[in-house]
Amino acid sequence: MREATLLLPCVEFDAVFDPATSSFHVYHPPDPDPGLDLDTYLSWAGPVRLWMDLKNLDEANLDRVFASLVKLDAKYVLKQRMVIEIGPDFLGRKVPADHFRRLTEGWRLSLYLPTEQACVAAILR
Repeated sequence: MREATLLLPCVEFDAVFDPATSSFHVYHPPDPDPGLDLDTYLSWAGPVRLWMDLKNLDEANLDRVFASLVKLDAKYVLKQRMVIEIGPDFLGRKVPADHFRRLTEGWRLSLYLPTEQACVAAILR
């Protein structure tokens, strides 16, 4: 991270939310969790912009994910400089849209849309 911040204005990383500890771990499943928590990772980041690929956001952890992000934002000023990528499996869930909007207000979200789904949508038009 320290080397990347010397070369680039933005860094992308993968993270998994651990509901048992209400914390994030920086890694990409199915690889094993090396134990790097997001708080430590952010302490190395300095003012660089961030793109967090959040691997496991769902309706069961939505509230706790954003409560944890709010705490990290207070420490690292993340809302202004981080994009949170969520997966397409989160779409179509039974989370009320107004609840989702309230929790995510001020956060920049991006939706990962696999090529196969994008192609199907294009064909259906």
